Order: sequence, then structure tokens, then C-alpha cells
Amino acid sequence: MSDYESDHQEAAKKPRRLPAKSVCRGCSKTMLQSRIRDHVSSCSKIAKLKSAFTSPCTLYRLRVVTMRQPYELIIDVRGDAPMSFLDAFLRDIWMECCNHLSSFACVACDEDFDENAKQPKGNNRPTMERHIASVFASCVIAVYRYDFGTTTSVLIQRVSVTENAKQDVGIFVLARNEGSGYNSPREGACGYRGPSKYVEKTLPSFGQGPAAELGDVAALEDERDEEADVDADMPPSYHAKMQARQRKQAVAMLKKLEHRTW
Repeated sequence: MSDYESDHQEAAKKPRRLPAKSVCRGCSKTMLQSRIRDHVSSCSKIAKLKSAFTSPCTLYRLRVVTMRQPYELIIDVRGDAPMSFLDAFLRDIWMECCNHLSSFACVACDEDFDENAKQPKGNNRPTMERHIASVFASCVIAVYRYDFGTTTSVLIQRVSVTENAKQDVGIFVLARNEGSGYNSPREGACGYRGPSKYVEKTLPSFGQGPAAELGDVAALEDERDEEADVDADMPPSYHAKMQARQRKQAVAMLKKLEHRTW
């Protein structure tokens, strides 16, 4: 048997991944995650829930996912909310076990998708005090890491920005992956024992799956840090090469996010 035939047979033994599904908070319909984003924008029951809001703001629609398991949250976040608010939400709903440290990092921004733009050299690790708007105005994909020992990481994708919106709460959950149990990528790690009581009382309980990590995202994050520290006196050709590689990585990551299946 040739190596090609052997590899082909091994691949055939692997279980086929199925399209991941999520549940709409408004109407409780379950559908493919590739469709849920469009659905929540037109769901009449979500619109009814949000019609009672009176506080004006700019809304950032974010999609929080893992790459190797079908966890997903679609949320609307006020632009004037601090990053610490998003950190607390992710801790409550998915992460918190022993009060570990956590961090955000932007791993793809608008400039990465514009061949004519100059890649900014600013800090790509926003502090918890910064507002959502100041980060996701340009950040397209961020990584959130909880616990730097037994790390659990998720990606945060900016889906859309809505000016002149209304929302009385800092974060409003629109959809969540289906399943049962703890419904957390943190399950099985450290001392995790499920979401906080606050989340259980205020959010629908939709799903679960085994723990997942994002080692490839952490590696990209570290590479961008190294590139940001490069001496400014390096020749333009070097910076052009780094920008091209960073742009290619960002495009590839966004493509992966758009085509997740299990």
C-alpha cells in the first residue's frame, strides 16, 4: 500500500464535521451558525425585546467563537462600555473559575485588509479601561485569553457597527450555540464549575461542548508583538514584507471564521 493510499484511508476514518448550529434568543429557533447572524438582524422577537430600550449609543455587534469547537455568542455591545465590561461578561458566562488574569489583543484590523493602508505600530493589546468603540473602531478580530497557566482563548469578530442605536444594557445577547451542560469552552479546565449565578438568571441556557484552545491565535498574537517592536530604522522593504505577511494572516483567519464546521 502506498503512502498516499494509507493517508487517504486514515483520513476516511475520521468523523465528518457537521455544520455548527446556534439558537436565537428572541424566537428560540435553532439554525446553522452561517445563517444565525442574518437571522438575528431580522428577528421580530429580538426587535420587540429591544424596542423598550431608550438610551442612545453606538452599537458594536460582536461574534465570540472558538476555532476548534462550535462555541458561539453573538452580542450587541455599547460602544461606550469599557473593555473591562466585556471581560466581566466573558468571565461570567464562559470563563471564571479561580479569578485568573485575562487579556485582549487585536490580531487583525481594518488596515490589514487595505493594500494601500500603512499598518499602524500602536499597542495592539488594549487595556481594560479603554472603551469598546476605541478598540473595535479599527479592530476586526481580537483574541481574548483567560488564565495564562491553563489558558482558554476565544476569538472576537466585529460583525457590524450601528450608529444612533438604543440599548439600556451594556451587553445584549442575541444568539448562542446549541447544546447542554455548562456550555463553555472552559469546561474541564482548572476549577471551572459552570457560569455565574448572575448569568444563569439573566441569560438563556443553550449549549455546551468539550474544552478548546487557540494555540494558532496565540502564536499570531506573539508574532505581531515582535513585529511592533522592530526598530523603526529598518528598511522600507522589510516593513512592506511584514505588512504583506500580516495582511495574508488576517485574511486567512477571517476566512476560517466564516467557514467553521463540525
